[in-house]
Amino acid sequence: MRIEMLEVPVANIIAREIQVQGSGGNFHLRLSGHVAYRSPEDGKEWPAGQSIESFVAAAEAWNSYNDDVLNAVTDQEERAVVDRLRTRLNDLDLLQDTEDGFWDLALAQAQNGLP
Repeated sequence: MRIEMLEVPVANIIAREIQVQGSGGNFHLRLSGHVAYRSPEDGKEWPAGQSIESFVAAAEAWNSYNDDVLNAVTDQEERAVVDRLRTRLNDLDLLQDTEDGFWDLALAQAQNGLP
């Protein structure tokens, strides 16, 4: 999965989730300034950023993680890439230690070897 930022927002959609099999959900900028991910499967919203700036930084970290993990040769290198992602998301204060946050779910997938 990658995150594609839209050059021009469509309504309140600022980014899209791109899956191997096509597009996924959308990232919406709320009136509060928060960013939320909306699942196309059930319409559920997941917190994805306290601000557009924190969301963009997290999306960049996620896309870098995807690039780096594909180039990792050993399990140790893969773990180091995941650790860098965790550190960056933690620095951005985006990990909630619950299953209700988009970045918590993304990190859990990364830890289980899913790009």
